Amino acid sequence: MDTLRLRNLEDLLQLEIVPLQDCPEIRFEIETGRDKPLHELSVGQKGTVIISLAPIEGIAPLVIDQPGERLDTLSVHEQVVATLRPQKDLRQFIFTTHNPNVAVGRDAESSYVLELTADRGSVKSSGGIDSLETNKLSLVHLEGGEKAFTLRPLKYGVE
Repeated sequence: MDTLRLRNLEDLLQLEIVPLQDCPEIRFEIETGRDKPLHELSVGQKGTVIISLAPIEGIAPLVIDQPGERLDTLSVHEQVVATLRPQKDLRQFIFTTHNPNVAVGRDAESSYVLELTADRGSVKSSGGIDSLETNKLSLVHLEGGEKAFTLRPLKYGVE
């Protein structure tokens, strides 16, 4: 404190107007205990960071088109779904996706299965995953159908 008292008041006041640029550094934990700065991340990892940061502020609905398209699969569930799930009662999230981790993993309250032609789209079914029609169509469009869904764990050796 004595150091400041010994200074010229005018010099001290000049400190109030020193321009300092903000230089935030965003780092992403790529595995436990190991992180990288944003500029060293893959495109998929950068996308994960952006989607994880998007809901930080605000309460307005957040619309995200095809979030799983460029993200690495593990990050979709571990980062994106984990970030959004606790916030689902606080704000509305609207996604267009073919990724089952996004649609099913985040416990969507309502899903819309669309039917599209070259010049028109319509809602084929809507409702929660517990709605029989929406469930069946989601299984087809998100997982490739019941046969593909059942075959997957067998191929991976997961029970």
